[in-house]
Amino acid sequence: MRSLALLGSLTVPQIAQMRPTSRQRMQRLANELAAEGLVEFIDNPKHRRSRLVRLTPKGDARYRELNASLLSIASTMGGDVSEADIRTTIEIVQHLSDDVKAYGGSN
Repeated sequence: MRSLALLGSLTVPQIAQMRPTSRQRMQRLANELAAEGLVEFIDNPKHRRSRLVRLTPKGDARYRELNASLLSIASTMGGDVSEADIRTTIEIVQHLSDDVKAYGGSN
């Protein structure tokens, strides 16, 4: 729903390419969302068989509701994390990343 809200109508294969999932899984999800009235399939002027998926007004309202809820939750997280804690976390993640790169390079 987020991709459709941000980018407009897309084909199922286009959506699947943006996500770490298969086209078949994305098709099932699109079908489920359509059954709930959150998206609809429309003709694609660029391709006869690959229809476009777009949000319905109900789907757009639901997306906005979910997004507002997530933003509200996110705005309350991490308020008590100090700058020193963030710097330490960055150093740890960088060290782990370097270790992964070194491990991958030795094979």
